[in-house]
Amino acid sequence: MKVALVMILLLSSLASAATDCSKVETSFLDKQACYNKLAKDSGDHKDCFSAPAVTACIVNLAVETTDPAPILTLTEGEGPSIYTAKDRDRLLQQYVTMSMDMDSLDLIKDPKIHDETLILSLPIIYANFGLVPTVGYCDEIKGGYEFDPRYGNTVEEDEADMLNNCLAYSAALRQHRDGGDECHGNWTKKTVDLYGRWRKDAIDDCVNLSKYLSKGIQELLGASWVLVDTKINPAGAPTTFVVGETPGYYSSPRFDGKWAKYTVSPTSLGMSERDVDHGFENYKTSFTAALTGPPPILKEGENITLSAHLSGSGTSTEQYAGGCSSAIRFEYRVDGASIKGNTKGTICMDFKEQTLDSHFIVPRATRRNLTVDAFLWNCGACNVRWIYMRALDVMIPPDPIDIDDSNIPSDFIADLDEPADAGAEEPAAKGGGIVSTVKGVLSGIKGAASSAISRIRGLFGI
Repeated sequence: MKVALVMILLLSSLASAATDCSKVETSFLDKQACYNKLAKDSGDHKDCFSAPAVTACIVNLAVETTDPAPILTLTEGEGPSIYTAKDRDRLLQQYVTMSMDMDSLDLIKDPKIHDETLILSLPIIYANFGLVPTVGYCDEIKGGYEFDPRYGNTVEEDEADMLNNCLAYSAALRQHRDGGDECHGNWTKKTVDLYGRWRKDAIDDCVNLSKYLSKGIQELLGASWVLVDTKINPAGAPTTFVVGETPGYYSSPRFDGKWAKYTVSPTSLGMSERDVDHGFENYKTSFTAALTGPPPILKEGENITLSAHLSGSGTSTEQYAGGCSSAIRFEYRVDGASIKGNTKGTICMDFKEQTLDSHFIVPRATRRNLTVDAFLWNCGACNVRWIYMRALDVMIPPDPIDIDDSNIPSDFIADLDEPADAGAEEPAAKGGGIVSTVKGVLSGIKGAASSAISRIRGLFGI
């Protein structure tokens, strides 16, 4: 089975602000992204006709709108690249596998392209939703192919190869998720045993695929960490203290007019303070720690830099000038790795700016969590915590209510609340930010998974 599946999805976020994309001269990618955005904004597939990669732009438009209409509205001879019904079927194949819009599978008229798409959808649905196919999934294989003299196979051989590949691939996914010995299960009775050896070949393919899935995905994702939550002021501590308004804060009227206020975000920690004694202002200051926190995905061996720029301004009496009665004391900490460099800094009322650079080497993802904290001393609210989980754990599928699986065939085993058999391991518990994180980093995980998938497909000769 030979398929050239070109899965190009150029992100519109790279697009130039120019409305005339022909004037974009920076790169192929920038020009392509400009046309992608132009077509997306207008909803007209004809805006793709001047793009460097016309078909990629049209497929991108269909995927962005989860609607195959931009492909279906093409007529023979329209545009520079669309000529035949088979060309259109290949674009639909790209659309279905990229959007997981399985309702559109039957729009593919060529039976061989239809069946190839059915098989190519298996690992994509599994990688994104954790769903595995039943044996009945492969009953959707149509067959009825035209003879292709280029490959020397008979129609009977092509049909048997497609069915056996689908059955073996499905069984490998079930065995990878649920354990057991699915590769020698009842599905083997449905294979077409040409020449007295094709059934054995299908079983061998299943065993090899199952081994690769277990090894390949761990190799690709086992060394990575994914940001699953960013907690701001996790203790829920107050951020504003005003004499006469905040209980327990300098309750004596002597300090009327005194206050302290804090701001907390993933990009900065701030403190403003006014000190008053018997109606006389001693100082009024403002300090900020501007943060450059960690990236959303960490990979083993990477050197991650954490930066903070400390600055301040204000006024004070001579008695307090240059002193530390008002000051911020900042620090970075990492739980799960060794952090080095300038992790701490203090600015007093001399207001001398500081830039802190610290770093840590991303460890192997052998533990469940890794956390990075940025905080100010003596301020309960002034804490930002970045929480990472192993990428393999993040791939636990979200609950069905949180995902749009309406287009996934009923021939997929979707009940993840119970293990498939008594010995199967239950999915690990998911933290509060997992569902949103799966959606947010889906493209990154899909990219990693697709690298494995491309090698798996090689075992099928795809």
